Amino acid sequence: MCQSVGSIWTVGAIQKSTEFAVEALKLAFTHLEDAVNASTKEARKGMAMAAHYSGKAINISKTTANRHLYS
Repeated sequence: MCQSVGSIWTVGAIQKSTEFAVEALKLAFTHLEDAVNASTKEARKGMAMAAHYSGKAINISKTTANRHLYS
């Protein structure tokens, strides 16, 4: 979830990275509670897909902190 929010807020965000990040957040909000408390196959898969989409988002947008710290 943090990676998705970071991808949305970063200066490098573009429409596609934001779309991936929003999809990741939707999946995480839908499945997080069950993944933690009930650990159903559907919940685990939902969280895995959330991680996948947030990774795609951050790969495009990068993070603002890294740009300032390492430029």
